[in-house]
Amino acid sequence: MIQFSTIIVSYNTFEFTRDSIISAQQSSPEIEHEIIVIDNHSPDKSGARLLDNFGPTKDDSLHIVELETNRGFAAANNVGAAMASGEVLFF
Repeated sequence: MIQFSTIIVSYNTFEFTRDSIISAQQSSPEIEHEIIVIDNHSPDKSGARLLDNFGPTKDDSLHIVELETNRGFAAANNVGAAMASGEVLFF
């Protein structure tokens, strides 16, 4: 059972988001968790670049979603929350 979900909204922040994913992956390896990245239609193609860097994970612990339009910060967080399966959500 997934104990927590980390939801990261990205907009033109490839390097910062990449570093955040790596940090979240390395934190608390003893706790089962997932990372959900919602790219808010970044003009710099952050979502596609993140997918190129991380690709699919074998255990489904990382999800990267590219939105077709910029829905705004709150709406993007809601997309991530709807996908989350953790008991606790970190935004």
